[in-house]
Amino acid sequence: MASVTRMRRMVLRSLLVTPLLVLGACSSDETTTPEPVDPASPQGDGANAVIAEVQQVAPALESFVRSDPYPQTVEEAEAALADGGIALAPGHRIGGYVYDPEAVEFVLCVEDADGAWASYDTAPMGVRDSGAAGGCPAE
Repeated sequence: MASVTRMRRMVLRSLLVTPLLVLGACSSDETTTPEPVDPASPQGDGANAVIAEVQQVAPALESFVRSDPYPQTVEEAEAALADGGIALAPGHRIGGYVYDPEAVEFVLCVEDADGAWASYDTAPMGVRDSGAAGGCPAE
């Protein structure tokens, strides 16, 4: 039974992720995707990598947990990612997660070992903010 439920979740996630990514790209809300960072700039590839990662991971997580209670903590978000088969790139980790139960939305922040970070807000379906150093800010 557990494998059937897991398979259903994986199929549902695959059916929902692409439209969600398209909707996120078409969003006209205040949150915008930061401009790509020049790898030769002080921000370098790390900022680009975490921005790209959070743009994939957050919608996938939202799709996976949509029919279940949303994670409440960083630890629960990490467990949901693992349960959904959603893996982060080597050297990346969840640096922050804030759930808003009133809106049933969350903000997920991914950071790399060098401190580059990006946060994604599911309310407008877009990158909220990012930085080249310092890691995810405390929410």
